[in-house]
Amino acid sequence: MGKRKLHTGNHYTCDWTGFPLLSAFCYMPVYPANGGKVKKSGAYCNWESVVAHAVHLCNDDEQAFTSDTLAFVREHIKQQIGVVPEPAPHYTELEHMGGRLTMRDFHTRCTYEPGSITYVTIPMDGDIEEGNDPPSSWGADCHNPFRKGKANTNLHVWHNACDKVNITASKIFKCNLHGDVRVVCSTKEQSFMPRTRVVSYTKEEFQAEFVTKKVNKKRKTPEKMEAPFDEEEYGKEKVEMQKQLHDYEAGVSSTSELPSNVKAMKMPPASGKDLARVAMESGMGMGKS
Repeated sequence: MGKRKLHTGNHYTCDWTGFPLLSAFCYMPVYPANGGKVKKSGAYCNWESVVAHAVHLCNDDEQAFTSDTLAFVREHIKQQIGVVPEPAPHYTELEHMGGRLTMRDFHTRCTYEPGSITYVTIPMDGDIEEGNDPPSSWGADCHNPFRKGKANTNLHVWHNACDKVNITASKIFKCNLHGDVRVVCSTKEQSFMPRTRVVSYTKEEFQAEFVTKKVNKKRKTPEKMEAPFDEEEYGKEKVEMQKQLHDYEAGVSSTSELPSNVKAMKMPPASGKDLARVAMESGMGMGKS
């Protein structure tokens, strides 16, 4: 379907659902034949639709996709968003295709996350732990602090604003967080409707990002360490260095004289003729006009 022109602007059409799109949000990755770059084909409203179309092309009678191609598509999507999404509902279930699903219903089905998600919890008192629950059970305020890290993910923090301040979590994220804090990760992905896809975030990932100090440059260990001086060797080296310093100072000051022996040069007194010449040159000797 692809790109279409309508009146004074352009729009796209999803290759799986037929929904009109303002932009080609997602694409079908094309397997590089000669080991080149992955090419982008088509336009899709979300990644679930891409998976659904790939599965359909693999299972239909013509078998346009092989099982290896389907595996490649899923792996490519996983590299983009961190997970392999479930296939979207079949296009025959859509309202404009004779089914019952509206555009909003289709989006709701695609964004439903029934499974449990791994997350990090920072309790009010105790060590940082790892939990695993479905997102539907997280009944608390959501807060999005600034985070460093991967460009294609966000950090979301669930906390209870009515509880006491969690000092440990507040120091880590540099903002006031309350109660037992739950830290989860979500993807930054394009979709024809706004969405937040929560993905697993482990304790190991959290510690690597916020707790463990990263050393950018490794310290180089010398191959061979020389033994330190003992007292006798140190004394000899000190005497030798003092002698060298004394000889250097003596050489530099060999041509110098005492200030009392240096005769200062005296200027002869200025004559009246010299004073008059200076006055004329400076304009002081000009007569009254």
